[in-house]
Amino acid sequence: MASVAARHTTALAPVLGLTIEPLEAWMATARRLPHDPARERRLRQLADSAPAVTFVAADARHLPVAGPVDVLVCNGLVGGTHLHRDDDAGALLRDCCRLLRQDGVLLLANRFHDGRRPRVERFAELALTLGWGISGDWRSLCLTHPA
Repeated sequence: MASVAARHTTALAPVLGLTIEPLEAWMATARRLPHDPARERRLRQLADSAPAVTFVAADARHLPVAGPVDVLVCNGLVGGTHLHRDDDAGALLRDCCRLLRQDGVLLLANRFHDGRRPRVERFAELALTLGWGISGDWRSLCLTHPA
């Protein structure tokens, strides 16, 4: 897994997607959604107008990439198996702060993870105490870089 991420340590696209699963990183890069063919077709139609995105398979607690980036996307990560303790959340927030441009945003999606609500809300509280701006609800959070 480190070798996949290591290739992305220098010239990143303005948007970075991160997953611990190499298959998910490949699916996102290839714009494949085998579980939803209609959505995949729409995604492929948008391919030419969408911003460049780099997808990396890595552990969010130890991001092997260099910034700066405009947007970081975490889909279903926060509150899950690998990221539910305060120290893990703090590590992610510190690394995201390091990677993001001053006006960058961290987007967190949790559409399919109802059981994670308390942990995601705790993550948002921790982010607030660290100076992050927060909008949205626990299913779709937008965190703005601390000033």
